[in-house]
Amino acid sequence: MMILSFLLFFLMFYVLDDIMVETFEWEGVYFLIHFLHNLMISFWTFPNVVRVLTSNEKDCDIVPFVIPMVYGLHAYHIVAYMEYMRLDDWIHHIVSMGIAVPLTIFYFTNLNILGMCFFFTTGIPGGLNYFNLFLLKNWPGYDKRVQQKINVFLQSWVRCPGIIMTCGFILQNIFSNPQQSTFKIWMGLLITSILFWNGVYFQNLVLFHSVKTT
Repeated sequence: MMILSFLLFFLMFYVLDDIMVETFEWEGVYFLIHFLHNLMISFWTFPNVVRVLTSNEKDCDIVPFVIPMVYGLHAYHIVAYMEYMRLDDWIHHIVSMGIAVPLTIFYFTNLNILGMCFFFTTGIPGGLNYFNLFLLKNWPGYDKRVQQKINVFLQSWVRCPGIIMTCGFILQNIFSNPQQSTFKIWMGLLITSILFWNGVYFQNLVLFHSVKTT
């Protein structure tokens, strides 16, 4: 079921990209699709964030479409835009999607933490910036400095702090269980390190480009 959903999401993003380019002749269609993806992920994972913050462990599941949709978007990005991908894009895809997410699914029986990870890493904060980038590509009057200021705000006050906060909940989960095996402790620390890198690295990148532009 998950593999089928992944393939359907991948095809949906790929075909939607072609339709938008051919019909509307928009530039930066990938940014718009990423925005729509992040919007849905935020909608589906917000209840997970609330459950983590309120310590509600009665419902420990995640909407079944979240994981295949996230993987479908990343696969579409690689296939459709491989020639434009930078080194940090490859590192992000391989480390975050190839290592951190599978380990998190294996490690946690309570998937609310994974939902919270998705909300901040590929949810509304990044989504709003992708929409800003789409506007920048297609609206001649849109100032790049405005886009960068909005992105700095989103990264500094929402995405990065949210990711660091999630790291704290993961560490709490690791060390609050005295029966935890050494292997699972190291696995949890690896997940935390990758998530921490994701938040701080891209925050630093945004600030660097903002300062460089000014």
